[in-house]
Amino acid sequence: MIRASWCGYCKQAYPKFIHAAKTAEIEGLNVGFCGMLETDDNEVPQLELFHQVMPDALPINGYPTFFYFAPGKKPVVYQGDHETKSMLEFVKKQN
Repeated sequence: MIRASWCGYCKQAYPKFIHAAKTAEIEGLNVGFCGMLETDDNEVPQLELFHQVMPDALPINGYPTFFYFAPGKKPVVYQGDHETKSMLEFVKKQN
């Protein structure tokens, strides 16, 4: 999850993202890498570092942005709603 501290959608989505990640882990789903990057601007060092580490990553066009990372695969952007159930369904499709 890439979020901005000022973003209202991010504040609403964050606890649902954490719940979905924990539920996926409990259910034994391969969640790949689950983490969060918080930023306030597209030019801050954290985003620059993200693009250095993930040069082929999909562009970040808004907040929040969710990616699914699995070993040996390119990151997949999640474009669904910000509900726990929808996020879990997405993870299940990736497995």
